Amino acid sequence: MKEFQMPALTKYIIDLKNEKHPETNIFEMCDINEAKKMLAMIDIQADTCTKEEHDPESQIHQFEFLTADNKEDIIKLSLFYNGNIQILMNEECVFQLIF
Repeated sequence: MKEFQMPALTKYIIDLKNEKHPETNIFEMCDINEAKKMLAMIDIQADTCTKEEHDPESQIHQFEFLTADNKEDIIKLSLFYNGNIQILMNEECVFQLIF
């Protein structure tokens, strides 16, 4: 399993929180490219990805990425509006950040 670079991810989240418009939800503008950048910062190579449907009731954006080195592994990055970030590999949570 790859080693996650926690400081880089933490800095990315802090940068998002310190945007010029703090009233805007930090993940509201997080599109596919932003999610790719986040994955790149935690040392995961994402060459293909799809955005799942957004469910307004659950207030969650989910992104699925296929790793460049192993197409069988699906890595899911879940961005919750309440600040909960989960990265799952084959449905097993390998990284979680809550703030």
